[in-house]
Amino acid sequence: VLKFLARTGERGLFRRVLSYLSPPLPPPTTTTLNISIPWAETGEETFFQIKSRTTLMKLFRAFARRVGLPVGRLAFSLPGSELLIEGFQKPADIGLANGSRIDAMPYAEHPAVLRKQAAAAAAVAAAAARQYLEALEALRKRPCLWLARRWMS
Repeated sequence: VLKFLARTGERGLFRRVLSYLSPPLPPPTTTTLNISIPWAETGEETFFQIKSRTTLMKLFRAFARRVGLPVGRLAFSLPGSELLIEGFQKPADIGLANGSRIDAMPYAEHPAVLRKQAAAAAAVAAAAARQYLEALEALRKRPCLWLARRWMS
């Protein structure tokens, strides 16, 4: 409708309609953040500058290139936290500020991964124990043939 009013020359009406609309929102401000990532294996700290609207995957890829490993073999988390940081998140989503740190380590050595592996190993052990107990129960319920033969003779 606004384009039609602008094309037809109804300037007064066009201005009146625009006066009822709210002004467009200004674009969100972007700030530059300085982020440090210490590598757990060597203790070497790498510094990056990113914008506040950049997804963290871009940061993770740059770090992986410097370390020489694929991104999939790295785990990133905040200091003191076992939660993994996902690549689609932005700095504001996880509360990063200027000068923040993100810990990096091989994925296989991250505490959350180790806990998952321990839980999987415990599940396998529980399944094996359950099978063993079921086999013992089946043997107990089955009549013993050598006793039956002994009683028969």
